[in-house]
Amino acid sequence: MERRKKRIVKLTAFLFLLAASIFVMPQKAFADENEDVTLPTGDIKPMEPQQDESGIDTYGADEGDEFSGTEYELYTVLENRVKEAMLAGNEWVSIKDLKIRRDTYDLSFYYGYSPYFPSDTYNRIIAWYGDAYYTGLRITNTFGTPEETKQIFNAVDEKLASIYKLANNSMTDEQKALVIHDYLVSHAEYDLNYKNYTSYGVLMDGRGVCQSYALAYMYILNHLGIETHLVSSRSMNHAWNAVKMDGQYYNVDCTFDDPIYDRFGQARHTYFLRSTEEMEELGHTFDNKLYECTSTKYSSSFWRAANSPVYFQNKNAYYIKWGSLRLTDGTEETLSQTESFRDTLAQKDNALYYCSKQNIYEYSLEDNTETVIINLADQSIAGTISGVRKEKNELE
Repeated sequence: MERRKKRIVKLTAFLFLLAASIFVMPQKAFADENEDVTLPTGDIKPMEPQQDESGIDTYGADEGDEFSGTEYELYTVLENRVKEAMLAGNEWVSIKDLKIRRDTYDLSFYYGYSPYFPSDTYNRIIAWYGDAYYTGLRITNTFGTPEETKQIFNAVDEKLASIYKLANNSMTDEQKALVIHDYLVSHAEYDLNYKNYTSYGVLMDGRGVCQSYALAYMYILNHLGIETHLVSSRSMNHAWNAVKMDGQYYNVDCTFDDPIYDRFGQARHTYFLRSTEEMEELGHTFDNKLYECTSTKYSSSFWRAANSPVYFQNKNAYYIKWGSLRLTDGTEETLSQTESFRDTLAQKDNALYYCSKQNIYEYSLEDNTETVIINLADQSIAGTISGVRKEKNELE
């Protein structure tokens, strides 16, 4: 009972601040569920590698093997070298020894891949080249002193660990890709100021443009063992991902699944695991089609019509659909339709949390009971509840 009181106090404090903000914030309010979705107009900013004019000799064929690892393996090596340089206060990182061919690997977006790199529009990790090979990386901005940088790195480590825990070994790749997609979409918002282009923006600041969403998703899934690539469309000035599972590639656009203005704690699934043909029908254009996405295996999956995050436990999937709490274990079942619920859902310990405009509910997964834990009228709070979500094991 005492634990519940403490939790209610935390939630009440948040709701009080939310209600108060209605009167002092610009009218950038969360959209109602039935409003049309506004999509971004474009925002990719590749950083083209720069010519190294220091007179570096070209490599000869007898000077060792060229780098032949995967894109993810290369990015991991480069990330480690950059992190070491930032902690040492160095501006340049030599990568001549790796013999990375420019016609094999594209580092135009590398500056934004790692959440350990600053989220600054103009100061980036710039790649340099000499003839056929990349020669170095220049760090044009840091988080400050090496000591300050170390503190930021520790915060990134903590954040990444909490996100990785969302996907466990009992999950399929589809489920892992889904929960990470839902986390990013429900916890981040589109940056209408166009300042956050790196994965740090979405993951650490909770705000980014399409490039930030796509690079963050790519970073997390690659670290979970799911091959993921960046798809950039110059014609749309937009970026999303190609994800490989069960031997097939699929398109995932986290940005377009996150409406403008942001809807707190919600996650659409319109652009998740789609074929290229389906994406084109939805309005996407492709400059080139590097990844053959032809499978429609997931076109009619249960989560397609869900606008809330999906949570998995004991082979069951829980989500909000059409205003009710649903469960599917192969067959969909309605767990609660007490009133029309917002499209938002959070899981903490062994309970689910969701809301209507006036109430926050707790649904116990142990005894399948539903309890109202917050009622705005009882708390004498004006306004409505937009949503609920969990961050670092705390409810928001």
